[in-house]
Amino acid sequence: MLIVSELATNAICRTRSSEPGHTFHVTVNMDTHGVRTEVRTLASRTRGTLPHAIKPEDLLAEHGRGLSLVEQLATTWGTLAPRHHGVYAHLTWDNS
Repeated sequence: MLIVSELATNAICRTRSSEPGHTFHVTVNMDTHGVRTEVRTLASRTRGTLPHAIKPEDLLAEHGRGLSLVEQLATTWGTLAPRHHGVYAHLTWDNS
């Protein structure tokens, strides 16, 4: 749930999806191997930038930790570019 929340929050804070009349779409698919989340958005507010995890130098900084958490918790994550605007995260589990 934390991963989905972080990706959705970034859609609101960082993309044009938060502008009046616009939306973003969250898809969560689960099977016996894990769960995949996609958040499809409109373009980023900052032209030419793709989502990326950063390591804030200032441990007291208010922003910049979200995608680092996603990176630590998800098995894989990344951008949906170049076909779509948005991100995905995949979390797998061991069935043994």
